[in-house]
Amino acid sequence: MPYQPAFMAYKNGNQSLNAHTLTKITGWNEAVDQSNSWNNGTGTFTAPSNGVYLFGILMQSNVLGGLHLMVQKNGNNGTYGDNFLDGGNVTGSSYTILMPMVANDYVEYFAYLTTSGNINSNRSKVWAVKVG
Repeated sequence: MPYQPAFMAYKNGNQSLNAHTLTKITGWNEAVDQSNSWNNGTGTFTAPSNGVYLFGILMQSNVLGGLHLMVQKNGNNGTYGDNFLDGGNVTGSSYTILMPMVANDYVEYFAYLTTSGNINSNRSKVWAVKVG
């Protein structure tokens, strides 16, 4: 599958988050982007074709507290939209989810900390691959 959509990006610098504020995670460097579907600046993946995609997020923070991760589809809440993983008293967490996508659907990645702090660079990553 040489043209199968797939990407992985890592955080290119720390990003400050205020406590109890859901924040879109931006500022990435691509490690892989087979389909040119990832935008480093906006932190958005746009599906190039219909199918089922596996999305993942791994975030490391510099605080010990609640770390919540979200993979949001098309800017909406609801089925496949508001998908949280809640972690308490952790400095890092990961989350994966399968979502059906049609061409031009998009996904963005968010985090929420219960204590103000940073999402750390390099160790924080996001990815997606079309699996069906």
